[in-house]
Amino acid sequence: MLNEYTNLIAEFGIGGAHPGGLSFSKEILTNENIDSNDIILEVGCGTGQTTAYLALNGHTVVPIDSHPKMVEKANNRFQQLYLPCKAQIADIHDLPFEKDSFDIVIAESVLSFTNLDQSLANIHDVLKEGGKLIALEMTKKDSIKDEFLGSIKKHFGTPQILSKSMWENKLKKHGYDPIRFQTMSLHDLPTPEQDIAPSDMIDDKYYELMFKHEKIVRKSRNMLSLGVIVAQK
Repeated sequence: MLNEYTNLIAEFGIGGAHPGGLSFSKEILTNENIDSNDIILEVGCGTGQTTAYLALNGHTVVPIDSHPKMVEKANNRFQQLYLPCKAQIADIHDLPFEKDSFDIVIAESVLSFTNLDQSLANIHDVLKEGGKLIALEMTKKDSIKDEFLGSIKKHFGTPQILSKSMWENKLKKHGYDPIRFQTMSLHDLPTPEQDIAPSDMIDDKYYELMFKHEKIVRKSRNMLSLGVIVAQK
Protein backbone atom coordinates (compact mmCIF):
# COMPACT_ATOMS: atom_id res chain seq x y z
CA MET A 1 0.00 0.00 0.00
CA LEU A 2 3.02 2.30 0.27
CA ASN A 3 3.44 4.27 -2.97
CA GLU A 4 4.25 7.81 -4.03
CA TYR A 5 0.69 9.01 -3.47
CA THR A 6 0.58 7.71 0.11
CA ASN A 7 4.09 9.11 0.64
CA LEU A 8 2.76 12.48 -0.54
CA ILE A 9 -0.10 12.40 1.98
CA ALA A 10 2.30 11.31 4.73
CA GLU A 11 4.92 13.99 3.98
CA PHE A 12 2.36 16.79 4.04
CA GLY A 13 0.50 15.15 6.93
CA ILE A 14 -2.86 15.68 5.28
CA GLY A 15 -5.81 14.77 7.49
CA GLY A 16 -9.09 13.91 5.77
CA ALA A 17 -7.54 13.33 2.34
CA HIS A 18 -10.68 11.49 1.18
CA PRO A 19 -13.44 13.41 -0.65
CA GLY A 20 -15.59 15.43 1.75
CA GLY A 21 -12.99 15.30 4.52
CA LEU A 22 -13.80 15.07 8.21
CA SER A 23 -17.09 16.95 8.00
CA PHE A 24 -18.49 14.29 5.67
CA SER A 25 -17.07 11.49 7.84
CA LYS A 26 -18.85 13.01 10.84
CA GLU A 27 -22.13 13.02 8.93
CA ILE A 28 -21.80 9.36 7.91
CA LEU A 29 -20.72 8.17 11.36
CA THR A 30 -23.47 10.15 13.11
CA ASN A 31 -26.08 8.59 10.84
CA GLU A 32 -24.86 5.11 11.80
CA ASN A 33 -25.65 5.72 15.50
CA ILE A 34 -22.53 3.95 16.75
CA ASP A 35 -23.07 2.63 20.28
CA SER A 36 -20.81 3.92 23.03
CA ASN A 37 -19.86 0.32 23.88
CA ASP A 38 -18.81 -0.56 20.33
CA ILE A 39 -15.14 -1.35 19.77
CA ILE A 40 -13.94 0.27 16.54
CA LEU A 41 -11.01 -0.57 14.27
CA GLU A 42 -9.88 2.13 11.84
CA VAL A 43 -7.75 0.66 9.06
CA GLY A 44 -5.57 3.15 7.21
CA CYS A 45 -6.05 5.77 9.93
CA GLY A 46 -3.61 8.21 8.29
CA THR A 47 -2.80 11.12 10.60
CA GLY A 48 -5.59 10.07 12.97
CA GLN A 49 -8.22 12.70 12.22
CA THR A 50 -11.27 10.40 12.28
CA THR A 51 -9.96 8.31 15.19
CA ALA A 52 -9.44 11.51 17.21
CA TYR A 53 -12.98 12.67 16.45
CA LEU A 54 -14.43 9.35 17.63
CA ALA A 55 -12.20 9.16 20.71
CA LEU A 56 -13.12 12.72 21.71
CA ASN A 57 -16.74 11.56 21.62
CA GLY A 58 -16.06 8.72 24.02
CA HIS A 59 -15.59 5.81 21.61
CA THR A 60 -12.98 3.07 21.92
CA VAL A 61 -10.91 3.09 18.72
CA VAL A 62 -7.94 1.00 17.59
CA PRO A 63 -6.18 2.88 14.74
CA ILE A 64 -3.72 1.19 12.37
CA ASP A 65 -1.81 2.25 9.27
CA SER A 66 0.93 0.63 7.21
CA HIS A 67 2.85 3.90 6.72
CA PRO A 68 5.28 4.60 9.60
CA LYS A 69 5.16 8.37 9.11
CA MET A 70 1.35 8.36 9.21
CA VAL A 71 1.44 6.41 12.47
CA GLU A 72 3.97 8.83 13.95
CA LYS A 73 1.83 11.84 13.03
CA ALA A 74 -1.36 10.17 14.27
CA ASN A 75 0.24 9.49 17.65
CA ASN A 76 1.46 13.10 17.83
CA ARG A 77 -2.14 14.20 17.31
CA PHE A 78 -3.42 11.86 20.02
CA GLN A 79 -0.76 13.05 22.48
CA GLN A 80 -1.57 16.70 21.86
CA LEU A 81 -5.27 15.99 22.50
CA TYR A 82 -4.54 13.79 25.57
CA LEU A 83 -6.36 10.86 23.98
CA PRO A 84 -5.85 7.29 25.22
CA CYS A 85 -5.65 5.71 21.75
CA LYS A 86 -2.34 4.74 20.14
CA ALA A 87 -1.85 4.03 16.45
CA GLN A 88 0.20 1.03 15.44
CA ILE A 89 1.90 -0.05 12.23
CA ALA A 90 -0.12 -2.90 10.76
CA ASP A 91 -1.08 -4.14 7.31
CA ILE A 92 -4.69 -4.75 6.34
CA HIS A 93 -3.50 -7.85 4.46
CA ASP A 94 -2.28 -9.38 7.72
CA LEU A 95 -4.37 -7.97 10.56
CA PRO A 96 -2.85 -8.72 13.99
CA PHE A 97 -6.18 -9.27 15.75
CA GLU A 98 -8.26 -12.22 16.91
CA LYS A 99 -11.39 -13.20 15.02
CA ASP A 100 -14.62 -11.47 16.11
CA SER A 101 -12.77 -8.60 17.84
CA PHE A 102 -14.58 -5.49 16.56
CA ASP A 103 -18.11 -4.15 16.29
CA ILE A 104 -17.18 -1.60 13.61
CA VAL A 105 -14.40 -1.39 11.04
CA ILE A 106 -13.87 1.99 9.35
CA ALA A 107 -11.93 2.36 6.09
CA GLU A 108 -11.77 5.79 4.46
CA SER A 109 -10.29 5.72 0.96
CA VAL A 110 -8.26 2.64 1.85
CA LEU A 111 -9.72 -0.52 0.30
CA SER A 112 -9.13 0.52 -3.31
CA PHE A 113 -5.41 0.51 -2.56
CA THR A 114 -5.44 -3.11 -1.38
CA ASN A 115 -5.82 -6.64 -2.63
CA LEU A 116 -9.59 -6.54 -2.14
CA ASP A 117 -10.16 -10.26 -1.80
CA GLN A 118 -7.61 -10.39 0.99
CA SER A 119 -8.58 -7.17 2.78
CA LEU A 120 -12.35 -7.78 2.68
CA ALA A 121 -11.87 -11.34 3.94
CA ASN A 122 -9.60 -10.17 6.78
CA ILE A 123 -12.01 -7.42 7.84
CA HIS A 124 -14.87 -9.94 7.80
CA ASP A 125 -12.84 -12.22 10.09
CA VAL A 126 -12.15 -9.56 12.73
CA LEU A 127 -15.73 -8.25 12.76
CA LYS A 128 -18.10 -9.66 15.34
CA GLU A 129 -21.28 -11.33 14.09
CA GLY A 130 -23.62 -8.47 13.14
CA GLY A 131 -20.70 -6.02 13.03
CA LYS A 132 -20.38 -3.42 10.28
CA LEU A 133 -17.81 -2.27 7.77
CA ILE A 134 -18.18 1.45 7.07
CA ALA A 135 -16.13 2.52 4.05
CA LEU A 136 -15.74 5.54 1.78
CA GLU A 137 -14.30 4.53 -1.60
CA MET A 138 -13.64 5.84 -5.09
CA THR A 139 -16.31 4.47 -7.42
CA LYS A 140 -16.11 4.72 -11.18
CA LYS A 141 -18.97 5.85 -13.39
CA ASP A 142 -19.91 3.88 -16.50
CA SER A 143 -19.00 6.91 -18.63
CA ILE A 144 -15.32 6.89 -17.65
CA LYS A 145 -12.91 6.28 -20.51
CA ASP A 146 -10.37 3.46 -20.13
CA GLU A 147 -7.45 5.79 -20.86
CA PHE A 148 -8.43 8.22 -18.10
CA LEU A 149 -9.20 5.37 -15.68
CA GLY A 150 -5.68 4.08 -16.32
CA SER A 151 -4.14 7.46 -15.56
CA ILE A 152 -6.10 7.72 -12.29
CA LYS A 153 -5.04 4.23 -11.22
CA LYS A 154 -1.42 5.03 -12.05
CA HIS A 155 -1.48 8.32 -10.13
CA PHE A 156 -3.06 6.85 -6.99
CA GLY A 157 -1.22 3.54 -7.26
CA THR A 158 -4.47 1.58 -6.97
CA PRO A 159 -4.80 -1.93 -8.39
CA GLN A 160 -8.50 -1.30 -9.08
CA ILE A 161 -11.25 1.30 -9.14
CA LEU A 162 -14.62 -0.43 -9.06
CA SER A 163 -18.13 0.49 -10.14
CA LYS A 164 -21.03 0.28 -7.67
CA SER A 165 -22.09 -3.16 -8.92
CA MET A 166 -18.50 -4.44 -8.79
CA TRP A 167 -18.18 -3.27 -5.17
CA GLU A 168 -21.45 -4.98 -4.25
CA ASN A 169 -20.38 -8.25 -5.91
CA LYS A 170 -17.03 -8.22 -4.07
CA LEU A 171 -18.74 -7.61 -0.72
CA LYS A 172 -21.29 -10.38 -1.31
CA LYS A 173 -18.51 -12.77 -2.32
CA HIS A 174 -16.92 -12.32 1.10
CA GLY A 175 -20.11 -12.83 3.09
CA TYR A 176 -21.29 -9.29 3.79
CA ASP A 177 -25.09 -9.05 4.01
CA PRO A 178 -27.00 -6.78 4.06
CA ILE A 179 -25.11 -4.15 2.05
CA ARG A 180 -26.06 -0.51 1.77
CA PHE A 181 -24.28 1.39 -0.98
CA GLN A 182 -24.87 5.05 -1.81
CA THR A 183 -22.98 6.97 -4.47
CA MET A 184 -22.32 10.67 -3.93
CA SER A 185 -21.36 13.17 -6.62
CA LEU A 186 -17.94 14.65 -5.90
CA HIS A 187 -19.46 18.04 -6.74
CA ASP A 188 -21.92 17.73 -3.82
CA LEU A 189 -19.37 16.99 -1.11
CA PRO A 190 -17.98 19.62 1.25
CA THR A 191 -14.47 20.92 0.64
CA PRO A 192 -12.18 19.22 3.19
CA GLU A 193 -11.06 21.62 5.90
CA GLN A 194 -7.33 22.22 6.02
CA ASP A 195 -5.61 19.86 8.44
CA ILE A 196 -1.91 19.40 7.78
CA ALA A 197 1.17 18.37 9.74
CA PRO A 198 4.01 18.71 7.21
CA SER A 199 7.36 17.06 7.72
CA ASP A 200 10.34 19.33 8.44
CA MET A 201 12.01 18.51 5.12
CA ILE A 202 9.89 17.66 2.07
CA ASP A 203 11.53 16.62 -1.19
CA ASP A 204 10.74 18.92 -4.14
CA LYS A 205 9.28 15.97 -6.03
CA TYR A 206 6.33 15.91 -3.63
CA TYR A 207 5.49 19.55 -4.38
CA GLU A 208 5.45 18.63 -8.07
CA LEU A 209 3.33 15.58 -7.33
CA MET A 210 0.90 17.71 -5.30
CA PHE A 211 0.41 20.01 -8.30
CA LYS A 212 -0.25 16.98 -10.52
CA HIS A 213 -2.59 15.54 -7.89
CA GLU A 214 -4.73 18.67 -7.74
CA LYS A 215 -4.98 18.64 -11.52
CA ILE A 216 -6.12 15.02 -11.75
CA VAL A 217 -8.62 15.47 -8.90
CA ARG A 218 -10.24 18.36 -10.78
CA LYS A 219 -10.44 16.30 -13.97
CA SER A 220 -11.88 13.25 -12.21
CA ARG A 221 -14.87 15.00 -10.65
CA ASN A 222 -17.16 14.04 -13.54
CA MET A 223 -15.75 10.52 -13.92
CA LEU A 224 -15.81 9.24 -10.33
CA SER A 225 -18.26 9.17 -7.43
CA LEU A 226 -17.72 8.56 -3.76
CA GLY A 227 -19.16 5.23 -2.67
CA VAL A 228 -20.54 5.18 0.88
CA ILE A 229 -20.54 1.53 1.95
CA VAL A 230 -22.17 0.06 5.05
CA ALA A 231 -21.85 -3.72 4.94
CA GLN A 232 -22.80 -6.10 7.75
CA LYS A 233 -21.29 -9.42 8.73
